[in-house]
Amino acid sequence: MKLLKSLALILSLIMVSSVLAACSKAPTKTTASSKNNRASKEGLAHDLYEYTISLEDQVYTLPVPFSEFAKNGWEGTNLDSKKLNPNYLIDETLSKGDITITVIFANFSTDILPYSECHVAGVTIDSNQQNNKAKLLLSNRITFGSSYSDVKKAYGEAVEENKNEDYISMYYGTGKYSYYKLSFNKKKLSGIEVRNAVAPKNFSKGKNDANTEMPDLVKKNEAPTSLGKDLSSYEFKLDGDLYKLPVPLVELEKNGWKLDIDTNEILSATHIVSGVTLKKGSNAITVDIRNYGTTGAPLKYCFITSVEYSKDSCQLPIELPGGISEKSTAEEVIAAYGEPEGNNNISGKTNILYGSYTSNALFVFEENKLLELTLNHKLATIDKN
Repeated sequence: MKLLKSLALILSLIMVSSVLAACSKAPTKTTASSKNNRASKEGLAHDLYEYTISLEDQVYTLPVPFSEFAKNGWEGTNLDSKKLNPNYLIDETLSKGDITITVIFANFSTDILPYSECHVAGVTIDSNQQNNKAKLLLSNRITFGSSYSDVKKAYGEAVEENKNEDYISMYYGTGKYSYYKLSFNKKKLSGIEVRNAVAPKNFSKGKNDANTEMPDLVKKNEAPTSLGKDLSSYEFKLDGDLYKLPVPLVELEKNGWKLDIDTNEILSATHIVSGVTLKKGSNAITVDIRNYGTTGAPLKYCFITSVEYSKDSCQLPIELPGGISEKSTAEEVIAAYGEPEGNNNISGKTNILYGSYTSNALFVFEENKLLELTLNHKLATIDKN
């Protein structure tokens, strides 16, 4: 009997010790990785910076192709005809029934695209405005009406916070283009802006699909047959070859000029690369190049819009309309083209300017000898019928 009592006492002590050990053990800390791998019952990642949202009970991870919004009933005005240039963002209104929201469209490709083929990279909703009654849920079940303390408990301290008596705004972000802006009215969440305007991983920007064939714009380009007298024609003769700005880079390549970067690199539609060097032997000029097409194209099929010629780096002859050359004086330039828009002397150098901001010719003289000549003809578009 004593033996049984002793065993019972020992078992009781073991159980008490186990309970005490369990009570004193530190709680298991949820690591960032394990937390990120969990998802709520709505399908939202617990990590705020996964940029997943639930909008009208549909889960999206931003950025997301607009087609995902479209198949869930969201519509916009003329989204097939409105166009967005590469690497641009723009606000647009979408509606679903009697609900309207503001989204950010992003074009991550190298081509000009209709809005309908772009990504939705952001959503903005102000629940105080009429028709902005969309159901929007963020990670950790934060939504309109959530309290200020709920948000701080869910997300921690904001990167930036502004307060006054009735209004609070909080900013959480991972970069210039990826953030949340949360607005509170009387400490209740009333406005949400979420944006993640960063191209998705493994996203093809169009480089692999870019048309590497010579575009019609380039094929239809015709070099002048002679120089006239009008400076505003932006014709010039360089080392005996005639050109007219804007001129395809490939035309200068045919005549022995080589770019100091790979001319097969794709330049996005409408984009410009400035201050690149073209060389011919030991001679060099500086040029700006623009893609006038609607799709990404190799640099060699883009157009030179500006040429900077300097006697220090280029000894080849250059000639402009009216017989002006690298040997001409300031007086001869004015005699050929008339009074300039600008004529000043800075640090012993005479600067003579003809033309406007986007299309101009600048002559720089020192001791009445030409030092530099720059021709700019940056047309908005090229129309070669």
